[in-house]
Amino acid sequence: MLYYCKITKLSRFNFSLSRTLIVTTEHIYVFEGNKLNRKHKITNISAVIKSTKSTEMVLVFPMAKDLRLNGLE
Repeated sequence: MLYYCKITKLSRFNFSLSRTLIVTTEHIYVFEGNKLNRKHKITNISAVIKSTKSTEMVLVFPMAKDLRLNGLE
């Protein structure tokens, strides 16, 4: 495990959802409570977009929905 934190996932309708983000050398995991919600291979990320005005970040996956996160430091 390289990184672990509690985040707020923002839905496409701007709903805030509490999640746990875990980054390993091979995958990015997003947990909802104790249940695995999403799993992506690190090599599938096509872009990382970081806001300069807030703690919001978007992970872009070409073959899946983008992951919009808030609360990353």
